[in-house]
Amino acid sequence: MKGLVKVNTPELVEELKKKEGVQYFEGGLYRNYEVKAKYTARNEELLLPKKYQILIVERND
Repeated sequence: MKGLVKVNTPELVEELKKKEGVQYFEGGLYRNYEVKAKYTARNEELLLPKKYQILIVERND
């Protein structure tokens, strides 16, 4: 695809964490933050790893 650049995911996350309008949290089992699904298909549980990163990006529509 024209115009796309391959970017290393950890590098991308580090750059996004520095941006205005982005909130970063460490989440998971035995952490202060956890992601919970408001709605899931067929009421199935949302499966997440024991440790994960959460990025919340503000939309400016």
